[in-house]
Amino acid sequence: MIWEYFSAPNDELAAATLNWPGGPENGFKPKGLFARRIDGYPAVHGRGVDPVIALGQFEALLTGLSLDEQFADEDSRPILAETEPDARLVLRIHDHFRDALAVAPLQNLRDLAVPWSTIEEFYGQANRAGLIKLLMLLRAQAVEARGAGHHLYCWMSL
Repeated sequence: MIWEYFSAPNDELAAATLNWPGGPENGFKPKGLFARRIDGYPAVHGRGVDPVIALGQFEALLTGLSLDEQFADEDSRPILAETEPDARLVLRIHDHFRDALAVAPLQNLRDLAVPWSTIEEFYGQANRAGLIKLLMLLRAQAVEARGAGHHLYCWMSL
């Protein structure tokens, strides 16, 4: 499974990345003499962190919003586009999480990586340094997206 977290101006443009072969970061190079290339979006590779359960567990640690509360919120990770079941999909990450991540002190993220690394979904295999690096990259992306009025998304592919 490939998870690519990216920022885009709106849901329509994010959903359009669904069938981009290399994912949102690489853009789209259509065939044809006069076809116009579409630039990619800033992206962070998910490093084995799925956007619903694993990232949701981190959101719970950061914001105090439980997984059940996240699932009950229709704006929390709605699927914007999908192909055959489980082949590819694009979902939006809630702006509340983007904002909390953007303003979180770096040390707080490092500290939260400790309990996050122990969640069941990581099967005792989590690399804490890798998770911290991912959080730093996601935070930088959240800061940039928030400043530009963009949203965070996840592109997933089998």
